[in-house]
Amino acid sequence: GRTGRAQKSGVSISIVSRAELRRIKKLESIIGKKFEYKKIPSKKDVFQKQIDNFLREIENTDIRETSYERYFSEIVDKFKKLNKEDLIKHFIALKFNQLMEDYKDARDLNAKESIFDSKKGNGDNVSLKINFGKKHGLDIKGFFALFNSNKNLKGIEIGRINLMPEYSIFSVEKERAEEVIKNLKGINFKGKKIDVTRSNKKVSYRGNKRSWSDRSFKRKKREWSH
Repeated sequence: GRTGRAQKSGVSISIVSRAELRRIKKLESIIGKKFEYKKIPSKKDVFQKQIDNFLREIENTDIRETSYERYFSEIVDKFKKLNKEDLIKHFIALKFNQLMEDYKDARDLNAKESIFDSKKGNGDNVSLKINFGKKHGLDIKGFFALFNSNKNLKGIEIGRINLMPEYSIFSVEKERAEEVIKNLKGINFKGKKIDVTRSNKKVSYRGNKRSWSDRSFKRKKREWSH
């Protein structure tokens, strides 16, 4: 969001992907200031913070005699079969089991501190071919919908995209390629099954109208949000 308007000071926080880190360097050059890198908390950090807050909440709870006092003896009797350690485990499980389940498969969202170099980065990407193109009604919005609708593919960075009439070529990080193929292959799209394979063709990065540049992606996102 915006900050520091009307001669007021403020802190600007940007959540960026690895591919966007080079933009940060450009911004630093323009404004003459350095961005401080902060890591997104890991699931372990989240658990620890939640537990600390829960313990603090218990410690600060007012235990002065209230209307529930008459139920206290009955509650104590029911918990007598549990020792202190087990009772604490029951409270922790009741409070945090769902949180742990939600974060069980959470990925590390932190971008690398080193600035992403596009020429070097291309070597870390592979091209994949999907058997859908413009003739099948596939457009950029529909392409990203395939990923966003699949919970196993959320968070995967997609590189440039070439939409051809009969098929499309797109790039992903090399280590995620098999994951993309596995989770897209065989899915029905407009009455036809998706087939995804590795491709030797490189996605065009030079003025090709079919390529999906960072700038056009940002413009499209604004259009979809309206």
